[in-house]
Amino acid sequence: MTAERGAAASPSLITALGLRIVERAADRLVMEMPYSAAAVQPLGLFHAGAILSLADTAATSLLRFALAERDGVDPDALDPATFPLGIQVSGNILRARRDCTLRAESVPLHVGRSTAVIETKVRDEGGAVVAAVTTTHFLPGGLSAGG
Repeated sequence: MTAERGAAASPSLITALGLRIVERAADRLVMEMPYSAAAVQPLGLFHAGAILSLADTAATSLLRFALAERDGVDPDALDPATFPLGIQVSGNILRARRDCTLRAESVPLHVGRSTAVIETKVRDEGGAVVAAVTTTHFLPGGLSAGG
């Protein structure tokens, strides 16, 4: 799951929305979503579902890299035994935007053995917060890994 390949190699919502990783560190991941017909609602504004998908995908991607470092899990593997699954999403859309690229920055609040909580801020090109999203993920691999 490299920045060059984007967030997924096969057709999916991720590829339809044009999501791509632009920065990654051990405790932070940044992903972008360009303005496109796939990401908007009838008024031409970014759809709340697309914004939440960006945030959830950035959070999941962060966890895949974190689990790779912590547990030795291959971050490119699409293995149900280790893939972090979103089980709760809570988001507030704070601003409506169009005709720009949105950038999601995800940071971990908690990464335990079986669950993780990630905070994601979605910003517009000017840096204004468009959405604040918190996601909870089930970590199936964490139950058997020593983490």
